[in-house]
Amino acid sequence: MGNNGNRRKMIKQWGVKIDLIYSYFPPSLWNEGTILDVGSGTGGQGLRNWIAMGVPASNCTAIDALEERLLPLKKLGCNCVALDLEDENISNRVEETFDIIICSHLLEHITQECEDRLLKDFVKMGSNIAICYPKKPEITKAGKRIKYMHRRRPHAVPIVELFKSHFEEVTCEEVNFQMFIMAKGKKSE
Repeated sequence: MGNNGNRRKMIKQWGVKIDLIYSYFPPSLWNEGTILDVGSGTGGQGLRNWIAMGVPASNCTAIDALEERLLPLKKLGCNCVALDLEDENISNRVEETFDIIICSHLLEHITQECEDRLLKDFVKMGSNIAICYPKKPEITKAGKRIKYMHRRRPHAVPIVELFKSHFEEVTCEEVNFQMFIMAKGKKSE
């Protein structure tokens, strides 16, 4: 997989999230597999890091509600889909299946109904899945509470239960105030 120096740089910059997700899935998936990043934004903490580590941009698909946020990823060669997840299912616009689906820091911004639809699409479209969200929807900085635009706090248990019925291995852990739920080895249906 790509340049180890780039990987170390990305891990130092973005911390445990990059390393935890990268190490969970086999290297062959990163080298040759297809990746769907849902809630990509400009790719600053997601696809751009994976691409810098050697993942081919042409194997990556990015989804975000705002087309202009996808422009940096489009310039890198990623497939980009502007889609408001509150209004439409991914599977209505994207027909492929993916080796890895990554959804980082999106669930806390969407409604429960949207999350339910999104997770069903993930199960349908992905062989392996990594979800990450903040454990607490507010962050303390210098003794002050800063509220971000979080609609709600996702709950890990229903996500884990859904994934356990469709994947061979499901991991759920809290690291640095973030919840990571990862699933691999999709069961035959």
